[in-house]
Formats: sequence, C-alpha cells, structure tokens
Amino acid sequence: GDAATMSSLARCRNLDPKFERTVLIRNKLDKYYKDLTPDTVSKWVDGFGDLPDHLPRFALTLPFWLEGTEPPKPFRDLTKDMDAEDMAQMKQRGLSEKYLKTIGFSNFTAFMESRIETMFGDAIGRVLGGLKDLKEVADSELDGLAAEYQDTDPKRIVSTVRDCGVSFAMALTPVMEGVLELQPVQNLEDELREFHEYHQALGSNHFSTKPADEFAGLGDYIHYLRDQLQMPTFDVEVNGGAQFRRLMFEVEIFLR
Repeated sequence: GDAATMSSLARCRNLDPKFERTVLIRNKLDKYYKDLTPDTVSKWVDGFGDLPDHLPRFALTLPFWLEGTEPPKPFRDLTKDMDAEDMAQMKQRGLSEKYLKTIGFSNFTAFMESRIETMFGDAIGRVLGGLKDLKEVADSELDGLAAEYQDTDPKRIVSTVRDCGVSFAMALTPVMEGVLELQPVQNLEDELREFHEYHQALGSNHFSTKPADEFAGLGDYIHYLRDQLQMPTFDVEVNGGAQFRRLMFEVEIFLR
C-alpha cells in the first residue's frame, strides 16, 4: 500500500491492535484512474499484499466541485454519479468481481448497514441482560419498601410494642424465681456473713448489725433465723429473684 495508507493504519493499530473494529477507506479514487492498468488494478485494491487479509477495505470517490462555486447537482445525486463512475472505471480496467464489491460509495454503505446491524445484534443481548438485572434490583427494593411500609403501619407498631411488653413481663417470672444450676448461688448464712465481713472491712458504723440488743452477735441472729424462726429456704442455695425474695423476708424480720 501507499505511505499514507500505512501511516493511517499504524495510528489505528494503537487503539485497535487486531483491526477488529477498523474499516479502511481510501478516497479520491478518481486520481488513480490513469495510473491503474489491468495488470495492477487488483493488486492496488488489495494493497499490494501489505494489508491484513481480514481488514475490510474500500476505495471510492466523494462528491467535489470547484471551490467558491455552487454544487452542480444535489449532493445525493453527485454521490450517485461518483459511485457509478468509480464502478465503470474499475470495470473498464478489468477489476475482478471479488474486488468490485469494495469499490464505490454504495458498496461501502451496504457494508456499514450490515456491520451496524451485526454489532447491534451482538450488543442488544448485553443491554437486555443489564436491563433485566436492573429490574430485579428494582423489584427487590420495591418488595423491601412494601414490607417497610407494612411494618411501620401505626396499628401494627402498637401491636408489636404490646407483644414485646408482654414477652418482657413473662420473662421476668423465671428471673424472679431463680435459675437452676446457675452460678453463683448462696444460702442465707453465707450471704449474711459475707455482708458483715464486707462492712467490717469498710469500717461501716452508720447502721446496726444486730436487730436487737438481745442478740450477742451475728451467730445468735443466724441461730434465731434457722432454728427458732425456721425461716424457709434458709439453707437452700438460690440466686436471682428467689434470693431477692428471701432477702426481703429477712429484712422484714430484722426491722421488726
């Protein structure tokens, strides 16, 4: 091929290394009419073997007229005239049917129409796939908004709050009754002795550690609770609410 053609292809190769999207168009074909002969015309159209075999190529003449003057015909008519002249000139020089399909504007437009149709067909599948994905996302968001709208209905919120309150209230029962096999647990004697040891270590003197002067000390008070009063659950190791209720019972006895 000529230097201009090869220079243009070199620039195209930077963006399209395999020429998968490139279409070569050589215009001003009319300037080569006189130089082409039956021996050279096919070789020229084929680029003298310098063009890649899979590269689509076209040669054509575009409409032209003298600068500063009006077009002699409408542009569409001039295009048809140039196309017919290109075909006639190349046939006159013996160009084979194989290469005649690459000559003239009409063959170029037919090729591009087919090429665009093929490209559109290849791309429409991906476009439809993308639209399908967007629809699925939108449907999912719509379902979420519908559920959120239903859950935020005032009547439903009131019902949900009531259910939560009932569940919480019912959960207090096992807590107040204590939980079996849950540590730590204490009987009342250990609890009272630990309480006294703690306040002795602190040096607390703002309250009496005996319910009455008749008690010599903590041991007498423990003996009274266990043996004389026979306080329920005195020796039972409990926790939680059961331990709290036993404490309240002991406090009531202490204050009497």
